Amino acid sequence: MTDTVEITKESSSQKEERKEEGSKAEASIQIDSILDVAGLTCPMPIVKLKKGIDELQSNQVLELLATDKGILTDLPAWTKKVGHQILKTEQEGSIIKFWIKKK
Repeated sequence: MTDTVEITKESSSQKEERKEEGSKAEASIQIDSILDVAGLTCPMPIVKLKKGIDELQSNQVLELLATDKGILTDLPAWTKKVGHQILKTEQEGSIIKFWIKKK
């Protein structure tokens, strides 16, 4: 079985549109990439996150969407180990959102 993960890069017009619609918290963080790992369980969210982060430039931000509760402990440990920064964490229903800045 193969897991599929969608990685999208926002265009500047999409970023502007989201800023106009979005909450103040999201609008203040410029998102360069979105990685949806909802439905995947440990260790796959971190495995996919590493691949997504590797595609970014230093100081760019990736928004991670996950459902596995283990990510709440796994992600802080991983970012501390590798040097990236969690800018914000938010939960909307079953979706856990993280904004991660690449070192």
